Amino acid sequence: MRERIISDYNRLLEGKRVFLTTAARGIGKSIAVLFARQGAAVSFAGRNPAYVEKTLRELRQWNPDCRGYVCDLAKAEESERTAEQALQESGGFDVLVCTVGVNCHCI
Repeated sequence: MRERIISDYNRLLEGKRVFLTTAARGIGKSIAVLFARQGAAVSFAGRNPAYVEKTLRELRQWNPDCRGYVCDLAKAEESERTAEQALQESGGFDVLVCTVGVNCHCI
């Protein structure tokens, strides 16, 4: 009879590098927390420096290699600069999660 192997799903993303486009709060933050708890080194962007810092402190409880970047993704130059910096500092990414939403307040 073949022995059944049960996988251990704790720390499933150990050693993986993840970038979330926005994760300082909301759904993006929830995804970032889940990934960090599973061992991923999470990098993320956010517009509000206070939210970025608060989220970064929380993520580093699970993985000290997490990084947060203050960036307004509506500005192409900031986005490109942040992406280049994140790629250089991380050495690349295994997973990209696009959490950017569009909120149009048109009349």
